[in-house]
Amino acid sequence: MLDLSPGSAVVLDGRQWTVERRVPHLGQIWLVDPDGKRLQVTLKFLLAHPRCFTSSLTAAAGAN
Repeated sequence: MLDLSPGSAVVLDGRQWTVERRVPHLGQIWLVDPDGKRLQVTLKFLLAHPRCFTSSLTAAAGAN
């Protein structure tokens, strides 16, 4: 399951991004990388992307 809650981390094409915000009624997700670069994508894009998954950092934080 892909965690797209604000503050969670995802890996997209080998690069880690943090979910900055989401606009569910439009299906938009705003991502930010460690350098401050922002990327706006759609929920459909992320769910269909073969190299997109929840970062192990997010999974480890949830285990606490």
